[in-house]
Amino acid sequence: MMTRIKLKAKNMDVKFKDLAEVAGVSYTYTVQILAGKRRPSVEVAQKLADAFNRLVKKEEVQAKDFNPKS
Repeated sequence: MMTRIKLKAKNMDVKFKDLAEVAGVSYTYTVQILAGKRRPSVEVAQKLADAFNRLVKKEEVQAKDFNPKS
């Protein structure tokens, strides 16, 4: 799951600092998890997944506002 978040974050231009902040997890710990150096608890993994979903939805809304239909 963390690898998918990492790949999608790069594709969606989600910054790891933003992900960590929204999830309430330290940036250093988030980077270690996404690099595969540490394994998160289920609770932390869920927080990161929820934060990622919120950030993606926020970015999608901003993209729609930037490109309104004619």
